[in-house]
Amino acid sequence: MDMRHYDTVTHMNSSYEGYDEMRATPYGVANTEEFTLYFCEETPEHEMLKQMEHKLAHPDRLVCTPEYYSKARAFGLWQAAGMDTETGRWFEGKSEEMLHIFKEQIETNQWYGFWNYGDIMRFYDNERHSWKYDLGGCAWNNSELVPDMWMWYSFLHSGSSLAFEMAEAYTRHGSEVDQYHFGPYKGLGSRHNVVHWGCGCKEPRVSMAGLNRFYYYLTGDERMGEILDETADADVTTLTLDPLRAIIEKDNYPTHARSAPDWAAYCSNWMTKWERYQDTACRDRILKGINSLAGMPYRLLSGPMFGYSPVTGELFHIGDANQSYHMCNCFGALPVWLELSYMLRLEMFDSMLEEYGAFYLLTTEEKSQIYPELARELWAMPEMAIPVIAYAAGRKKDRELAVRVWKLAVSFLVKPVKPVQIDCLRVAAPVKEVRGIDSEAGDIYMNLYLAFPYLREMLSEEEMWRELKKGLKEEKEAWM
Repeated sequence: MDMRHYDTVTHMNSSYEGYDEMRATPYGVANTEEFTLYFCEETPEHEMLKQMEHKLAHPDRLVCTPEYYSKARAFGLWQAAGMDTETGRWFEGKSEEMLHIFKEQIETNQWYGFWNYGDIMRFYDNERHSWKYDLGGCAWNNSELVPDMWMWYSFLHSGSSLAFEMAEAYTRHGSEVDQYHFGPYKGLGSRHNVVHWGCGCKEPRVSMAGLNRFYYYLTGDERMGEILDETADADVTTLTLDPLRAIIEKDNYPTHARSAPDWAAYCSNWMTKWERYQDTACRDRILKGINSLAGMPYRLLSGPMFGYSPVTGELFHIGDANQSYHMCNCFGALPVWLELSYMLRLEMFDSMLEEYGAFYLLTTEEKSQIYPELARELWAMPEMAIPVIAYAAGRKKDRELAVRVWKLAVSFLVKPVKPVQIDCLRVAAPVKEVRGIDSEAGDIYMNLYLAFPYLREMLSEEEMWRELKKGLKEEKEAWM
């Protein structure tokens, strides 16, 4: 196989690539395949071959009901109850519709192959009427904005076989191909790119256990257990590959980390090892980071870039408002933190999450009244912070904040996703494209799965349904 990169240089000035470093090496990636043998006394009839094929493509699964998963607190606090309401049914239908759209895109664009199977593309090009398969940083998604988490929560809520099969394929791909299993980048993953291992950014968020533990706990897959073990000390790799090497000049700290997605990814790795082996040393590393943040000027609102020691697990204060905070929300940190809140039962950590969530949605003027130093344009993409904002509303019993975050969610949920037929006068072959879709879409649905329990504590079904119908009506009128 030719596993070279698509060029010998990077294209930072013309493309959405990461660091200006050529680290496009496949050394350390993997691909585990499974096969099944049927022993027959004679050549099978076509009907039997068809049955065999179907059984292999859709094997029987031992599953539980969504209510049981929710009651067991599998993968944190989320709510199966309440999905039988009008709001819940509409939301589940919308999430299922999005799954079908991506499934159709997989088949239409033939996103298959030894290295690609399971992944989806990152951005769509409305001018060329195709996915940006050839633009560095925009092609294969590599778990960017965690659509795999959305697929798993969709399965947990609905029991959908489509959701399970798509999540399984995505997880098997991401945990193998997008992750380094040995070599200088062991325990890290590659950011999105034309080639799965093509981006110069090698980050723990791509390989974090939080993405893969769903599959392990639901199936007991032994290979996935091995992969979870590989990431437990991913932070040590950053001693030779600082995640912030292109942003922060070399200083006295061993390496650096953002509270998220870096430290949050480490937390997911340690949390999983703590769960599986009752390894209290991993729990204590999480607590060490929490205590470090608790001593910062603005606690979880501090940074979000810090000095970091993989030896002790400590974060070190090097300034505040030193990077956009939206990076803390987009890559699976919030599900990790909210689940840790449930596991640790640590009031100090819970109050930090509450403070972070309550602050995020404030206006610049409101922020300046509390922490003037943080009242800068660094709080982008509030829709990605929906779970922790809803968490803050629930803890504070703040109905006004609950209403604000639900309106924010509705504004994104009601955006139309419409198929458009493009004829062969504009493209080489007719294509049905879907406007308004990219890999970010799933993140909104995952956020709502996590936010619903807190929102339902504060808002009635009538309030939520009324706001949703209002949003749908306004969006329909805007498109007429």
